[in-house]
Amino acid sequence: MNIGEALVALPQARIRKSANLGGGVQKGGYHMTERREDESRSDGTRQIEGLPVVRAQVAGIDLGSQRHWVCAPGLEGKGREVADFGATTAELQRLVQWLKARQVESVAMESTGVYWIAPQEVLEAGG
Repeated sequence: MNIGEALVALPQARIRKSANLGGGVQKGGYHMTERREDESRSDGTRQIEGLPVVRAQVAGIDLGSQRHWVCAPGLEGKGREVADFGATTAELQRLVQWLKARQVESVAMESTGVYWIAPQEVLEAGG
């Protein structure tokens, strides 16, 4: 069973293979919409509204060997911004300043291998 087949089995949602977004959430070619029994649309689906925000001042970092991609709240607290930074110490320090300017309180990092070590040390040193 692949991920698409597994997700289709979810009772609260229906996943269908899709080439476009069509108002739902799409990742890897799958389109996710919530199932509703009382829905009058011909396909019986509606757009998922998303999860509630629990902590707004949080950033996510996808760490790589040469570049780090960061998603954080916008400067005025509205929306999200994505930026990329190099893996050098100077770039990591620039990353810390960028996060501080957006009043980020905590960071979630995703890393393959040991690429998380240097960013964690610079982030902790930067507060």
